[in-house]
This record gives sequence, C-alpha cells and structure tokens, in this order.
Amino acid sequence: MALTAGTDTAAGPAWKPAGPDAFKPAWHNPPVAQYNTGTCWSFSTTSFYESEVFRLTGEKVKLSEIWTVYWEYVEKVRRFVRERGDSLIAEGSESNAVPRIWKAYGAVPAEAYAGVLSADGRHDHEHLVGQLNELADWVKAHDAWDEERVLALARVVLDRELGAPPTNFTYRGTPYAPKEFLAKVLKLDLDAYVEVMSTLSVPFWTKGSYDVPDNWWKDESYNNVPLDVWYGGLVGAVKAGYTVAIGGDVSEPGINGFEDAAVVPTFDIPQEYIDQDSRELRFNNHTSEDDHGIHLVGMTQRPKFDRGGIDQRVRPGKLQLIEPLAERQHARLLDQRQIGGVIDRELDAVPAGQSNDVDAGGGDGRQQKQGEAEGPNPKSESSPAQRTKGPRGLTGGVQELHSSDIGARTAAAV
Repeated sequence: MALTAGTDTAAGPAWKPAGPDAFKPAWHNPPVAQYNTGTCWSFSTTSFYESEVFRLTGEKVKLSEIWTVYWEYVEKVRRFVRERGDSLIAEGSESNAVPRIWKAYGAVPAEAYAGVLSADGRHDHEHLVGQLNELADWVKAHDAWDEERVLALARVVLDRELGAPPTNFTYRGTPYAPKEFLAKVLKLDLDAYVEVMSTLSVPFWTKGSYDVPDNWWKDESYNNVPLDVWYGGLVGAVKAGYTVAIGGDVSEPGINGFEDAAVVPTFDIPQEYIDQDSRELRFNNHTSEDDHGIHLVGMTQRPKFDRGGIDQRVRPGKLQLIEPLAERQHARLLDQRQIGGVIDRELDAVPAGQSNDVDAGGGDGRQQKQGEAEGPNPKSESSPAQRTKGPRGLTGGVQELHSSDIGARTAAAV
C-alpha cells in the first residue's frame, strides 16, 4: 500500500504513486493470506524477520507464521492460569511477541508446519479461540488452577485445530530442532531489535508499556521518544534500505482498499494540525488505534510538496535540538546518537519541497495478505536490499505512515 503524507492543499490534491513501480522495495517474500484470523502481528513481523535474514545472510527463507501463533496461544493460557483469570485470551498480539516466542521455542520453516488442517488451506481461528475461552471459563468456574493440567488441555485443542507442531524436521537435507534452526539457519540476534513508540503517556527517553489490549502480557520494554525522532528514525531506516514491522490503524477514513492507497483527508483532520498533541488525543478517544500489523518494505518521494504537515515539523533544525538530549540520555535507553545520526543523514538528503511517501504492506479486512499483513498490498517484485555501512540505525516497526495516526510503536534494530 502507498501511504502518503500529502493532503488537499493549495499545492494540489493528495498525491498517489502510480503503482509498485514507483518504489524500490527491499527484498521481501510475496504476501500470503492470513484469512479469518487476528494474527496480523505474526504474519507481518515474520515477513520482517524474513527480510532481515536476507539482509544479513543473503538467504531467502519462508517461515511458519502459525508456529509462533500456536505457542503464543499456549503462553496466553499460561498467563491466564498464573493471573487467576485476569489475562486476555484472544487472537491479537504485538510484533515483539515473535522474538519472545522464538527465544523460548525456536522457529521453523513454513514447509515444516503449515498450522492449518482445513481442506482449502484457509486459516480460521474463530472456533479455536472460542474453545480456548470455554476452557478458561471452566478453569475459573472450578478453581482448577493446575498450570500443567490446563496447558495440556489447551494443547489438545490447539493440536486438533492447527495440527501438532514438530519437534524435529528436515530443511534442505539437514535435520534440525526448532532452536537449532533459529541459531544455525536464521542466525538472527533477536536482542538487537527494540520496540519504539511516541506517546505523551510515558516520559520521553524512558521505557514503558504500550497500553493496548494486544499487549496482553503488559510488556514495558517500549522505548518512548518524541514524535520528530520517532518519525525521522522511521524514514531514515527505510531510505537506508531496511524494512520495518509496524502497527497501524486500518479503520481510518483515509484508507481506500479498492485503490490500495491511504491519504489524510481534510474532512478528517487537516494535515497541518497533526502533531504530538492531536495525535495523542486521537489515541485517547480511540479515533486512532493499533489494530493492524503491517510490513513496511519501501518508500518514494512526492515530486512537489508545500512542506505542510508532519514534514514541516521533521526538519534538521528541530532535530538538532533533540540530538544533544538523546546523547545525554543514551544510558537510559538505546544509543540515541545512532538514531540522531540516521535522522540527520536522512533529512539532509531530502530537498525542500518534497515529502516522504511509503510503500507499506497493509490495509483493511482480515482475509488479506502477509508482508503487508491483512490489507491491500503493492504486490511488488522482490529486489535486493540495499547494503549500508557505518553505525547501525533504526530498522523496526512503527505505527503506519498514514499521517493522522503516525503511530505508537516500532520494532527496530540498533
């Protein structure tokens, strides 16, 4: 999907890229359908890590999304028992659930675990989640908080609906256990990736919780930075050839699934009014929410722009005031000097009169496609990721670049 920071202004109507050919995406696997599931978080983030494997090793690998989903359900039931019923069992989660599950259980290729037993191969977790919640209700009603027993019952449900996950498998002629596959084939340093958000609910340059239902395990590892740093880091990462696992809102009025495009319409909120405060208000009144995982794979630039809206706020003059603060605070967060460097290099390269538009997978509806997980997608052909040298920069996910909800969280490599 092409997401543009433009809107109707004196300079003309919002600009829509002609199509996927307008972008130079980093390498990514073709999108795959998640069908009737709320597991965009796994589809989009798995696609992100597939791109990371290619960027780091040159290997093209297709991973199982439902492997991660299976064990995430197990962990949801585990927490439900430990919290004596005060924990959510649902389909949703966050992008940082993927590395958390992989650290505990490893990863497997798609060919080793499809995670679907239906004849048509379409995922549908409505009945599965209903059964898990029936089990949870029974546990609570009978005060049966035996964790081992409850997890065994939950796995009977999961195995019947998704199939039993493998303990060993063969990949390209070599036998692996899931953790061996993660270490020897994927070769990912999962501790090199962080979550970044921008919200007024948590002090800047500190870590805190992203307070949404999908953060069901109450993770407090999100790094909170000002909107200018957040957005500038995202732009700098994508322009440097990285891809990003982002969380966005596909219920905004500017999204048109038939056009595979999203804009900021003036009838919703004029772009020049979008800033840290107005964005926070939209989060608080639920006009904008985190309801969709998306894999951001590339960007392009608008030929002409009047510098209105968010681009006007994200400029070197302002960021240069933020960077010293980041340098003083780096011991409390990640090394913000690296982020500032990425942002300044990116902004110095953007001529006045241009804006940043993004080729992002994503869109509306649950029966859509991975990569861009769930919604309309660019269906672009793969191209090699740009290799870069120098300090490592932000490479993870943020809220979608739909300016009205330049959003809450990001997964990033530093």
